[in-house]
Amino acid sequence: MRLAQTMYNGGRMLNSMVYDVIVVGGGHAGCEASAASARCGAQTLLLTHRMDKIGEMSCNPSFGGIGKGHLIREVDAMDGLCGRICDKSAITYNALNVGQGPAVLGLRAQIDRKLYKKHMQEVHFPYSRLMLSLFPFVLYER
Repeated sequence: MRLAQTMYNGGRMLNSMVYDVIVVGGGHAGCEASAASARCGAQTLLLTHRMDKIGEMSCNPSFGGIGKGHLIREVDAMDGLCGRICDKSAITYNALNVGQGPAVLGLRAQIDRKLYKKHMQEVHFPYSRLMLSLFPFVLYER
């Protein structure tokens, strides 16, 4: 299925674009998804409520551990962004479960949230098949 976005100004159509993929939200997962689809050649639209929030991390600024570390290595194997950006933005690295044996050894990096966002935006914005658009979220009471 292909989706289209049409922009209007005072009832007059400005332009109409057809997208293969639309990603809602520009956090680190949304950036990873939109960059992956753009790398695959899909015409991609990333919708966000604020451009300055693109690439922003959650409140826990760490990557790694046993489970999440494995996931990061899988994303990195598919040419993902988060592993490279973590390397650029890391404050400190820790080895977890060192005394428990090699099966449960995990590496974790504490990340500078502002640097991560800055590097994500620098890497993310130049994709040629990726369009960014502000999506105003409207909250109302019933």
